[in-house]
Amino acid sequence: MLTDAHVHLSLFSDVKEQLACARQNGIRLISVSTDLTDSENSLRLASVLDYPVCIGIHPWFAKASDARLHEESFLKLAASPLTVGIGECGLDSAIELPLPVQERLLRVQLNVAAKLNKPVNLHIRKCHGDLLRVLSSYKGRLCGLVHNFSFSEDLARSYLDYGLFLSVGHHLQQQSAKMVRVLKYAGLDHLLLETDLDGRDRTPYDAALLKDEYRILSEIFSLSQSEVERKLEHNLVQSQFITE
Repeated sequence: MLTDAHVHLSLFSDVKEQLACARQNGIRLISVSTDLTDSENSLRLASVLDYPVCIGIHPWFAKASDARLHEESFLKLAASPLTVGIGECGLDSAIELPLPVQERLLRVQLNVAAKLNKPVNLHIRKCHGDLLRVLSSYKGRLCGLVHNFSFSEDLARSYLDYGLFLSVGHHLQQQSAKMVRVLKYAGLDHLLLETDLDGRDRTPYDAALLKDEYRILSEIFSLSQSEVERKLEHNLVQSQFITE
C-alpha cells in the first residue's frame, strides 16, 4: 500500500468520492486539519468513512484569538480515538500573525502531542531557527514529520536529530541536484511522501502524483518500488502515524 502522509481531505467537496479514488489506487490517506472547526469536521467525517485524521491549527488559518486556546479544550479533541496525530501545526514568518502568537499556539498543540504520545505534522516556512528552538523543549518527547521538506542537509540533520521524519511532496518531481543530494543524505529510513492536495481548486484527488513520487524515490535510491513501499510503511509505523 502507498501512503499519502499529508492531504487536506476534509477540504474536498466530496470526501467519500476522493477517499474511494485513493483506495481504488491502493493509497492510504492521512488527513490533516487547518483549524478547530475543520478538526471537528474531520473527526466527524472520519467516524463515518474510517480514515486516519490529524487535528490541529495551521498558522495560515489561525486567528489572534486562537492564542488563548486552552490546553484542556484541545486535549479533549485530540484524545478522540479517531485522532492519530496533531497537525497541521507550525510556524510561518511570511504571514501577518505575529510569531510569538504562533509560537504560543504551537506549544499548546505540542504539549498535547507529548502528553498523549501522538505524532506531529509540522508546517515550517522561513523560521527554522524559531521552530528548532521550540522543538528543543520537547526533545525525546515528540515524534512525527516535517511537512513539505525541501531544505538543506544541515536542516535535514537538525530535524532528524529531534527524531522527526522528512515528508517530501511535489518538489520531488523536479529532481533538482540539491533535492537528490539532501534525500540521499537523509536516507530512505527517514523519509515519507505526501501530496498536500486539498481540492479547493475543485480538482479531484490526484493518485498519479503520489504514484509518481514513489517511482522517483525508487529511482533515486536504485530500489524496486515494492522495496520503497515496504520501507516507507515501516517509517510510518516508526513515526507512529499508523500501527503495524
